[in-house]
Amino acid sequence: MNPKINELISTLMFPRENYPGNWYENSQQGVEVLKDNWKNKDIILYANSFSTVNIRSVLVSSKEINILDAERLSNLYIDEGKSWKIHNTYCENVLSDLSINPPLSGTIIENGEPLIFKRNFSHVKDYQPKFEVSQKLVHSLDLYCNEENNSYYTRDSQGRKKKIITIYDNKETDYYKNISVVTIRKSALEKYMSLSEMSLVTRFNFLRKRFPDIILDEIQSNTYKYTDLYYTNEIKSGQASYTYGYLVNHPNITKVDLINKMKEDEDNGNKKYQSFIIRDRKSGQIIESSCDPKCTANYFTESDLPFESSPAFFNPDVLLRYQKDSERYTINNRSIFCSGVWYLQLYDINEEGQVFTYLKYLADLPYKEQLHWKKYNEEPK
Repeated sequence: MNPKINELISTLMFPRENYPGNWYENSQQGVEVLKDNWKNKDIILYANSFSTVNIRSVLVSSKEINILDAERLSNLYIDEGKSWKIHNTYCENVLSDLSINPPLSGTIIENGEPLIFKRNFSHVKDYQPKFEVSQKLVHSLDLYCNEENNSYYTRDSQGRKKKIITIYDNKETDYYKNISVVTIRKSALEKYMSLSEMSLVTRFNFLRKRFPDIILDEIQSNTYKYTDLYYTNEIKSGQASYTYGYLVNHPNITKVDLINKMKEDEDNGNKKYQSFIIRDRKSGQIIESSCDPKCTANYFTESDLPFESSPAFFNPDVLLRYQKDSERYTINNRSIFCSGVWYLQLYDINEEGQVFTYLKYLADLPYKEQLHWKKYNEEPK
């Protein structure tokens, strides 16, 4: 589990040494933990530990949030065991209709979108329920599952693995220490929320008891209502406390922000290019030239610019990073592929053992990759 998330969950489950005040009276602390969590890079979508910690999140249309009844929403039960289901309708004991009911059918947020499921097939012998992630979310964010560590990944602009969703399902011998947590990278979630025009509703319960068999009677109860936050806090003096309610978080980025970022990334007019020592096929001389297409020409263009088909030469160590990381890079038929992010169309090796490719193909590489090749650039031998 992410150390930061582990620290947050531990704060909610167990009293720390030298805790200021009475930890058992302060289940309300969980509200602040959830509010602070939205500031982190990984967000808790789900957490469950016996009856101590219960956090469940769903997406709800941002337009509907303000018209929902706050008290009903604070008492909402989100059941991760429910999914889409074929519903039979009977009239006088005769089947009259069939329909598909959504996971949140019959609740105040019937049109909401659950992100985490844990279906229980009681009719299947020895079946162990496991967490499932919304396929709409997984497909939209172009994620793939690594079942070995129960996580979902994507690739960044450099082809590097980037963990987006982590599922931690710990089953201790001591039932009271069992904890299940699902987290998601905030930037990915916000992107999905923004494009879906939805907000994240997190329903929570936090219970603290000095002794398991304590009954919550003779309590002091207070309800707090704020914009996007509604909860009730109950305290049994010195012995226990119970806090329940909901928190709403909205995406901090808009669709316009996402579009502008993509335009910036795709703007080839602002792309940077490195210069390389080459053998200019037009003049036959060894010169230094930028691989910028504006600084080269082809055989059919009259100019003083070097040919785009002019070769640049490199120490063979330039290939080591690709050879050592076969998960990220694929070398095939004198081409190099980087996890679908970029590829070098062609390279070869001359009689002197130098790697060489052409300005035209170097120009297709991301600028950071051009810098890597620049380090090994040398005159032809």
